[in-house]
Formats: sequence, C-alpha cells, structure tokens
Amino acid sequence: MPVWSRDGSRLAFASDRNGDLDVFVMMSDGTNLRRLTYHGADDMPSDFSVDGTRVLFSSARAQSVNSSYYPTGALPQIYDVSINGGTPRLVTTVPGEEARYSPDGTKIAYREEKAYENEWRQRDISSFARDIWVFDVSAGTHTKVTDTPGGDHAPAWSPDGQSLLMQSELDGNAFNLRRVNLETGDSEVLTQHGPHPARETSVSRDGTVVYTYH
Repeated sequence: MPVWSRDGSRLAFASDRNGDLDVFVMMSDGTNLRRLTYHGADDMPSDFSVDGTRVLFSSARAQSVNSSYYPTGALPQIYDVSINGGTPRLVTTVPGEEARYSPDGTKIAYREEKAYENEWRQRDISSFARDIWVFDVSAGTHTKVTDTPGGDHAPAWSPDGQSLLMQSELDGNAFNLRRVNLETGDSEVLTQHGPHPARETSVSRDGTVVYTYH
C-alpha cells in the first residue's frame, strides 16, 4: 500500500516484517527507513497530510468509547501519525478505509465500511455495498457523496478539489471509473469496462487518472 507525500520526497507503506502490518516511511530513494506504528492490529496507510508531516492510516485498534460500532477488525477506523513517530491519533470514529486528504487539506474522502463484506466482491447490490463520504476536518461533519445500489471504492480528489474520482458499480455491473462533482452532485462514468472490474484510483497534479483493470 505505498503512498507518496505531496512533494514526492517520501513514501509510506505497510509491511508485515514484524508480524502484523505496520506503517513505515522512507525517503523516495529508499533511505532513512522509519517504523511509525507498533500496534498488534494491521495498520494500512492511504495518504500523507498536505504538509507532509503526518500519515493517514486505517486500523482496527481499541474502539473509541464514542463509537456505536461493534469492535471488529472488519471495521477499521481512520488514524494519523507523525512521520517522526509517536502516538497515533484518532481522526474519526466512523469505520473507513482508503482515506485521502483534499488538495487544501480541509477534508478527507473515505470509503465507509459497513459490515463484514469482502472488499473484492463484485456485483454487490445490498445494504452492505460501500459508499464514499467526505469528512470536514475542522467542522467534524460527514457528508455522503454516493448513494447507488452498487459499491463505490477508491476515492481520489481532482487537482482543484471540486470533484472525486472513484471506482463504482452503479447498477451491479463491473467497477468503472466515475467522477462526481461535489458542488452539483452530477456524476459521469468515464470508462466502460466489463465484465472484469477496474480497481484503484490515482490522480496526478495535471489531472491524469491512473487505475488498474482486470
């Protein structure tokens, strides 16, 4: 699960070299490797903060007393940790993965985790199908971005922060790349793959979208 810092100087990644998955950070040339997390739960990085000083990750650690969810490894919460190490801090009690900061760092898009459903399942038309939400960091509020019968995965921000790119199964067909305008709610499907799914989403500074297929 390698992720770049905004300036390209560092990479964060998960490694199970000590048993479970922990978060590590290193310079992009492989030097100055540092272990950031030490918990027995799997820790899965998904982004750096905009200033590059912290790493976002998902982990099913001890459940917050403010959470109404049953504590289980299938419902990890979002944390961050300094690139210098130290105690991680809980970002939100809502179970979520694939968390990514907006370009200005004020919001976090994430994939909501609702149940025990395997994330690689296809054609999941059910109440368990995942949706994308946006968390306003300063206000502490959550806004639902998608509400379709199928699943929505791998959110990635457009460079201007006005849209989210993601992989969606709108009506139970294969996952395809979709763009949702956060101001208007307008949705546009950008690929027509099938029957095999598209997966993952990454957007460069110039707006080029990269994803995997089949």
